[in-house]
Amino acid sequence: MIECPKCGYLNPEGTEFCQNPKPCGTFVGYTDRKVAPLPGGVLLTVSPASFAVAPGSEMTVEVRVRNKSQIVDQYEIKVVGEPSRWTLAEPPTISLFPDGEGQAKIRFRPVRSPQEPAGRKPFSILVQSKASASVSAYQDGAVDVAPFQQPTLAIVPRTSRGGTSASHRITVANQGNTPLQASLEGIDPDDLLTFNFDKPSVVVAPGESAYVQLVAQPRATFYDGPPQPHAFKVQLTAAGLAPVTTDATMLQEAVARPARRKFPLVPVLLGVLLLGLVAAAAIERDPLMQLVAGRTSNPVTGGSTTVPTTAPKATATPTATPTVTVAPTVTVLQVVLCTGQRKLQGTYIFDLESCAQAPMGDLWWEQVDSVTRRLVPRSGATVAVMGRVDYNAVTLEALKSQAYRSTPISGSLPTFNDLTRFNQLTPGTVIAVKTRSGHYAKVRIDTYGYDLLITATTYQ
Repeated sequence: MIECPKCGYLNPEGTEFCQNPKPCGTFVGYTDRKVAPLPGGVLLTVSPASFAVAPGSEMTVEVRVRNKSQIVDQYEIKVVGEPSRWTLAEPPTISLFPDGEGQAKIRFRPVRSPQEPAGRKPFSILVQSKASASVSAYQDGAVDVAPFQQPTLAIVPRTSRGGTSASHRITVANQGNTPLQASLEGIDPDDLLTFNFDKPSVVVAPGESAYVQLVAQPRATFYDGPPQPHAFKVQLTAAGLAPVTTDATMLQEAVARPARRKFPLVPVLLGVLLLGLVAAAAIERDPLMQLVAGRTSNPVTGGSTTVPTTAPKATATPTATPTVTVAPTVTVLQVVLCTGQRKLQGTYIFDLESCAQAPMGDLWWEQVDSVTRRLVPRSGATVAVMGRVDYNAVTLEALKSQAYRSTPISGSLPTFNDLTRFNQLTPGTVIAVKTRSGHYAKVRIDTYGYDLLITATTYQ
């Protein structure tokens, strides 16, 4: 070894200029500055050499260094390998007398970040003598960085608008250090919406994001009235994680009414006229039909002669007079405002203008107590119980002919103390409703309970 006369740095044999990393460059080519290699060496012990640590936490490793040389020396302790970015030696340098032993601690602190992937990370702990570059020791080890998952969920816009559907953009971000496999679903507590995800399941790499398109659709539409808000949640589920949710709202707007014909009865009138022309032509060709119509052909004049309705008694011959009746068919147009099967929850109000639960509506499913229930018409609506009839056979004309009342319909169950209670809302019962807007509707009870499952159709 050659000692630099200026800075004292020990250079390898044959060096002409000082190789101190701190710029020196002094000429050291004199033989009288040579230093003999130090006898002995250094011993290193690391405990533990292999271990696991979770991102964001800390693991401490104990390092023991023994000076086996015959001089007082300083030893630098450092970690080599990928974990060196998040390790700290305390102290980084120790001074030891000959055959002396010192201790140091190395703290392993992996960062809780997607940039620090999970898995096994090998490393080496190196102890280097400052007195001699040839005196060093190292020991290999490995640290297992534990995996963690940290998904985030965002939705844009938070409030959408639409009459028949509305779109949202969902962002699933993986802030963990291991791939995320998750599924998405929409949750509507009132069951008024349906949800369609273009990607119901996603796989997201650490530090990456996935984008999903969501279309929310109302189960029923309406033509008039202010927008109706429908709050819902989007939920992300993954194995081993608690569900992650985000809130959103669809503001359902009224849709345009179907285009009406300018003269809706013209086809009906044309049909009646055509039937009349066909009947007249048949009478002209058939003598029997002429007799029924009160006319007969005159063979002399070629015209028609009116036949007396009463023949002379002396020549009267009893004959059966056939009767032919031509009745025009009149078609009644039934324009449906809304229809579908819905759930009417206990204490909620049902709007027959939109066939959905709403703050304002026509029917209130009132729960007085656990057994006393009734269906109450609201806001000027009236009702009539039609009984167990064929729901599909009930027409608009049949609804108009009912005797409507504003009296609530009993849905109470009989009790031991009161056997006079009568439940009129048994499954299969059809109820006619004249809504608060003057439209006619039919409602069938499908299932009975605290919540009613009903099928409703409202006509324009």
